[in-house]
Amino acid sequence: MLHESGHLHTGALHKVNSPFQLVEQNEYRADADAFRRCLPPDEIRTAMRAGYTEPWQLAEYFDLDEDYIKKALHYWTQCRGINFNQ
Repeated sequence: MLHESGHLHTGALHKVNSPFQLVEQNEYRADADAFRRCLPPDEIRTAMRAGYTEPWQLAEYFDLDEDYIKKALHYWTQCRGINFNQ
């Protein structure tokens, strides 16, 4: 649901038969928007300080799928340079 709301919030919409590059760009934009709105670094840090350090623990904390948490962590660390160890 977070991902789909990212599509609506950013206008990152495409037709089913759109070129692959456009689809991937829109998928990235939707995820990035959802991460910024619903899983910002400060909230992830708060959870980590409370002892939720593994992706599965964060998934339980945020009541989200573990794969989506992993995707969010990748976005923040690899794409945005956030260091959660500080």
